[in-house]
Amino acid sequence: MQTLRALVSIGAMSLLLATSGMAAPAAKLSPDEIKATFFNGQPFTASTPSNVKFKMTFTADGKMKRQPAARRKEGRGHLEIVR
Repeated sequence: MQTLRALVSIGAMSLLLATSGMAAPAAKLSPDEIKATFFNGQPFTASTPSNVKFKMTFTADGKMKRQPAARRKEGRGHLEIVR
């Protein structure tokens, strides 16, 4: 009984370790690959570390457009301009 329990524990542990974020790091892109991937005028989604998502578009001439990917909830606040 203990042998079966030990085998199940080892199997569960190995499955947990195999799927727990131990993915290989992404490959580094060369400057030409970056230009071909992102500077083609096609929008793509980017996110910040705080998980705010933006739709970004880069053109071949170096211009960029960034728009929020989702509509924000209407917020209320107070704005004071000080000169």
